[in-house]
Amino acid sequence: MKYLQKRTPEYSDTLKEDKTMDIFVCIGSACHIKGSYAVLNGLQNRVQAAGLEESVILKASFCMGECTRAVCVRVDDGPVQSVSPDTIDEFFNRVIKASGLCPANLQL
Repeated sequence: MKYLQKRTPEYSDTLKEDKTMDIFVCIGSACHIKGSYAVLNGLQNRVQAAGLEESVILKASFCMGECTRAVCVRVDDGPVQSVSPDTIDEFFNRVIKASGLCPANLQL
């Protein structure tokens, strides 16, 4: 299973040369309790549905040191963001879809 990290409009100017994005999802204790596996699986489903398996690499990560913001997600080497099972679509649209890696007319 591939795991996470790429950038959105604010990130699009810093995409790696190979046009890939690494997304790290914390699976530490606090994040696990708050639904990190649901976030990881939800992102994986959306990445697959968009055909981005080669461009968006999802990665499980241990504690990112921001436990009060669980579930912690980091795109490439960017700041830690809080994503919940309820905000996966918003994160996908704001970060992955807006990065330019997938077609603008993509509907999931």
